[in-house]
Amino acid sequence: MPKNRFMKTIAGLFLAIILAIGGYAQTSRTQTGAQSNSVSDFPVQGSIYTDFDVRPFFFENIGKLSYNENFTPELIVKSVKVVNSNDIPAEIKDALTNHFSLIPQTSTIKKQNIAGVFISCLRKNPQSGQIELLTDYEINYTTAPSFLQTDIPQKIYAANSILASGEWYKISTTQSGIHRITYDDIEDWGIDPADINPQNIRIYGNGPQMLPEANAEERYDDLVENAIYVEGEADGSFDQGDYILFYAEGIQYWKFDSATQNFVHENNLYTDENYFFLNFDLGPGERVSDLSSSSSPATQSCTQFYDFRMHEIDQYNLLKSGKMWFGEIFESVSSTQSFSFSFANILADSAVSIKAAVAGRASTATSFTLSSGSASDNISILATSGYVNDYAKYNTGTISFTNAGSNISVTLTYNNGGNTEAIGWLDYIEVKAWRQLSFAGNQMAFRNQFMTGSGNITDYTLANASGVNVWDISDPLHPGKVQGTLAGTDLTFRLENDSLKQFIAFNGLLYYSPDFEGSVENQNLHASPQTDYIIVSYPTFRNQANSIGQLHEDIDGYTYLVVSPQQIYNEFSSGKQDPAAIRDFLKMFYDRATTQAELPRFLLLLGDASYDYKNRINNNNNLVPTFESANSLAPTASYASDDFFGLLDDSEGADCSGHLDIGVGRLPINSIEEAEAMVEKLKKYTSPVKLQDGSVGCSTGECNISNMADWRNNICFVCDDEDGNLHFIQADRLANIVDTIFDFLNVDKIYLDAFNQISTTGGERAPEVNDAIDQRVEKGALIINYTGHGGEVGWAHERILELSSIQNWTNSCNLPVFVTATCEFSRFDDPGRTSAGEYVFINPDGGGIALLTTTRLAFSTYNEALNNSFYEKAFDKSSGQYMTLGELAAYSKTDNGSISFLRNFSLLGDPALTMSYPENQVITSTINGVDVGVFNDTVGALSLIRVSGYIADPSGVKIDDYNGTLYPTVYDKASIYTTLATNPQSYEANFSLQKNIIYRGKASIINGEFTFSFIIPIDIQYNYGLGRISYYAEDGESDATGWFEDFIIGGSSDSLIVDQTGPEIDLYMNNDQFVSGGITDENPILIANLNDENGINTVGTGIGHDLTATLDNNTSDVVVLNDYYEADTDSYQSGSVMYQFKNLTEGNHTLRFKAWDILNNSSESTIEFVVSASASLALSHVLNYPNPFTTSTEFWFEHNQPCCALDVQIQIFTITGRLVKTINQQVQTNGFKADPIQWDGTDDYGSQLAKGVYIYRIRIKNEEGGYAEKSEKLVILK
Repeated sequence: MPKNRFMKTIAGLFLAIILAIGGYAQTSRTQTGAQSNSVSDFPVQGSIYTDFDVRPFFFENIGKLSYNENFTPELIVKSVKVVNSNDIPAEIKDALTNHFSLIPQTSTIKKQNIAGVFISCLRKNPQSGQIELLTDYEINYTTAPSFLQTDIPQKIYAANSILASGEWYKISTTQSGIHRITYDDIEDWGIDPADINPQNIRIYGNGPQMLPEANAEERYDDLVENAIYVEGEADGSFDQGDYILFYAEGIQYWKFDSATQNFVHENNLYTDENYFFLNFDLGPGERVSDLSSSSSPATQSCTQFYDFRMHEIDQYNLLKSGKMWFGEIFESVSSTQSFSFSFANILADSAVSIKAAVAGRASTATSFTLSSGSASDNISILATSGYVNDYAKYNTGTISFTNAGSNISVTLTYNNGGNTEAIGWLDYIEVKAWRQLSFAGNQMAFRNQFMTGSGNITDYTLANASGVNVWDISDPLHPGKVQGTLAGTDLTFRLENDSLKQFIAFNGLLYYSPDFEGSVENQNLHASPQTDYIIVSYPTFRNQANSIGQLHEDIDGYTYLVVSPQQIYNEFSSGKQDPAAIRDFLKMFYDRATTQAELPRFLLLLGDASYDYKNRINNNNNLVPTFESANSLAPTASYASDDFFGLLDDSEGADCSGHLDIGVGRLPINSIEEAEAMVEKLKKYTSPVKLQDGSVGCSTGECNISNMADWRNNICFVCDDEDGNLHFIQADRLANIVDTIFDFLNVDKIYLDAFNQISTTGGERAPEVNDAIDQRVEKGALIINYTGHGGEVGWAHERILELSSIQNWTNSCNLPVFVTATCEFSRFDDPGRTSAGEYVFINPDGGGIALLTTTRLAFSTYNEALNNSFYEKAFDKSSGQYMTLGELAAYSKTDNGSISFLRNFSLLGDPALTMSYPENQVITSTINGVDVGVFNDTVGALSLIRVSGYIADPSGVKIDDYNGTLYPTVYDKASIYTTLATNPQSYEANFSLQKNIIYRGKASIINGEFTFSFIIPIDIQYNYGLGRISYYAEDGESDATGWFEDFIIGGSSDSLIVDQTGPEIDLYMNNDQFVSGGITDENPILIANLNDENGINTVGTGIGHDLTATLDNNTSDVVVLNDYYEADTDSYQSGSVMYQFKNLTEGNHTLRFKAWDILNNSSESTIEFVVSASASLALSHVLNYPNPFTTSTEFWFEHNQPCCALDVQIQIFTITGRLVKTINQQVQTNGFKADPIQWDGTDDYGSQLAKGVYIYRIRIKNEEGGYAEKSEKLVILK
């Protein structure tokens, strides 16, 4: 089977392009076999599927071309493999040809032409008829000048926005027609008409249309001034009776299709209002000009016009995905519905056309009947069912007939064929008819597309036109007043008709009134300087957005700009919400850049999004919009994607097509609290945060694990079972590549099929996997990578990751990046549900720092392709620096041809963030005093090992002034594990994992050098193999990583150690002040301090020789703690275990801890504690010491709410109840035992109390107002 595409780069097979006229170059790839027990060659490893073909393809990213250059690829087939045709789906077999097709792709990324080629990887052998897989090939290609391309003119943007100065007001409308603003309107809006010179009145607006998705299509830059009419402006005073007239269109409008010579309706998907901007102080405004009739002879006359009506209600989004919304529902109780339309002065015996668009969902074929009068059409609806098939089938129908009157009734009937579960929906109805050109009503728009033609001059005659004005609205932003001749009641005017002419007639008896939206602050995004990092933030989160920008300016030197969506809309989409406005704003910076250094690099969208742009659903959270696909009915093809905002080249954008030119990420937050928590997570991730030894971590900045720790060396691969070992194969293949190439990483593998499963009423479960994932998150990892089935509430059918676990993670200082190659784990645009991926991200106490994750259904081939490309660059520093998360996400898609199936992968996280890679190196110098270059001894059980080395910079030069701490972890050789084939489709398979720890400790680094020692436990595996030392080092400001594997471990040494005593054990809960029997909350931390003269055994290969904790004698749920032990600094003889329990029940608990030394001597120790849930304040172990006392005593107590401020009141009473002393004090608690409060035995007046017995009461109160109190006795002696 084909090998991972990642390997072509690793093996160095990718050769550089020769960028010269007539140049020649080649790239090659060898496909290698998968595991020998694999049962199928399909899906083809390393292949992807495209938008244009059903066949699987390989994709080769060739590289850069010069601007005017073409490339011609040629495929050299070196070897093929016959595959089992039964494994190939029928639709793919039917599409196969007798050759491997080459489809070249030329695209633009960051203004540089990039060449790529798709290679179909299956063919049908023309001689044998067998299906063959391409397994080894070369691509040769030549480059040559292109004489067809010309330079694209630089797009010019306004230097300043019109909104930069002056006083501005925003108004809106939903209607199409002539609008009026009166003196009273302006006064009602809080504007003094006396301050207005009517000659200076201006109105700006760009129309109701959505912005083009395609970058190449024309659009307005900034706001456009509209031509208006102002009554009474000549005297320079805006008086009673003066008014403003302007033409406006509503958000449901009609567009002329010149190809079909017909009109199609369009509904603005993003807004229900069309906005305008009103100004009074920038000088004279544009006015409606007079249009005189043409003096040339008419070539035609017009006495009729084409009119249209439509019905569309956007109420239901069937998939909660995509742009398409539906209106009326057709079920068995409402299978027929009627709709009425009216056309005044309809032209007798003319054709009426009706079109209906509908959808239906049923397991059997159904249909709609569209009818009006005697005309009808049957609209067939194909059957559909299943999880991944189209949710509903869509179709349209049309009827035409000769009109029978001005009132037209349209009937739709859903024919469900007796299927009571069938359901139908109406999208829209269009009705088009011809009318006599006779004025009716108070406003009437008209046009006749058949009058249009080169050289045409038309005489228009409008009947019934007494007192009627006509405006030419062919350019709706710049209407002109038609100057006609009134003969009787007929108004005639003659105009040139080279292009389509549209008009509106009105009699002044009824105008539409705009709504006042408020004043608009001055802004000038057009004047913004070139910027590295653009943050589009919901206004509420602006402070947090600035904090993030400032963080990157301080750390990375990036310039940043924070803007709100509405600020962008005001300048780029005339105030209307439109995702393309955000893209166009980014494109302005992109187009203005004259060098690569000036290009924008990152876009952060700060705020949640929704598939509902118009707030039709309850509790909507459309704060910063995302892009929804046109496909809204196919679960596998409908998506939401923020990629759209980063497609910035002129050829890109349409339906989210193209290659990402910048890194794009989103923080899907909904509140200031979530925003602040995310900023804190970013600060902790990017700044040193040290763990305070021996105490519980508090939310004030301390952590259970330091953010500068060896978790940065760890990567964890998790995979599902099922599907014929597919997920296991993909995950293990990727894990082994990472393990082989990136030596500094310690690879952990949590493979579902390697763990026992249990049957429950809810299905199969694997609790050991849940525990393993939770423990890995809490211990930390640079990356956690999941491959397999998943959904909005977790991973796998066995529910190996659930919401409850995610919400309980407390790893705030060791946050992994999650890469989830699964389905819709992070569907962030559904306000009805917070997805599991979102919970991972917004967890204020832990979770992840970012996710490269799926938002819709995904297929394993795309998941694997993106995963491979991610790791191809994730640890690559060949350019001098690592890629940021945004750059990695962009590369992972462009490296696979940016096919649309990858759009459902999103980056939830900061796109400018670089993962926490250790920056320096740890180098091993000697082992047992022997230079590692010549060291060849085998080390065995009970050998004393002494390792020395130094810290070096990235170039390998020793850092002489480096002083800090080294964290070495020594592993026994790798072990082979076997999956269990629990699922019927699975089979047993082996995998390798190096996880058994011989020693884990700390060593001092002084002047860049270190030394540490340890004794190899007797429990190692005695076969021979390569051991491994993994290093992490830090000095509080910078860190380092390294590894050493050039030594053999196995057998035993000749050393003889006499020791029959187990380790010494001291147990505590939460901190070292704890006394057995004390109080804790429901999530206490076990602290076990261990000491043994020869060291502690943590290797984990000896049966029963683990470090273990047993709670309440539950021997069926023993916690193994080998991985949680760490030796003390510069000692292998002592160390500690820290492990946090979660969600313990209230009440008394007993914990038994067992430890072994390296000679397998064991010891046990027991501690008792009382869990009091932190939801309510609790008080216990109240005492004073000494008691009795003579001169002074101290009050002590325990509580269940660490890391908070407590108000403490101590009152002392005589035995008869008289209050003699009150002590008030606030204490800041770090653990569960408060610091003592001293008392000198005096009363409130400073007098010494007499000897005797007294009663005292301690009362504590927390910040939420909760309180607890307890009374005890004390004795004063004299």
